[in-house]
Amino acid sequence: MLKKNACYFSNGMQKLLAPGAYIDRFMKAGRVGTFQMIKHNYSIWSMKDNGNLLNDLKRRGVDDEVALPNYRYRDDALLVWNTIHSYVSTIVSGYFSEYGLYVLILRSQQIYNTQQTPKFNPTSFQW
Repeated sequence: MLKKNACYFSNGMQKLLAPGAYIDRFMKAGRVGTFQMIKHNYSIWSMKDNGNLLNDLKRRGVDDEVALPNYRYRDDALLVWNTIHSYVSTIVSGYFSEYGLYVLILRSQQIYNTQQTPKFNPTSFQW
């Protein structure tokens, strides 16, 4: 099953990203420009700012529901975020004592704060 999915992924990537493929025909930036944008965005991406919905909304100035009403991305994403947060909190609190939960949170924060952004190499794609 995994091998079959990898084959579909590879075929899809080739149809999108190969020279002269869809990305060159339908995107103004083309394949090279798109890879340059991806590389730039990977270089400035961080888990703390971009990997956290609440921080990302605040950083972009779209977190205020009064100043920006009916912003569907924020409104829908917050519903999902809060549902997942509630579910995970319930599961974790059922398995850990208060002290164990405290240690887990401290360790998670240490990992979160030292998380490094993966480096992207657009030349690593082989077709």
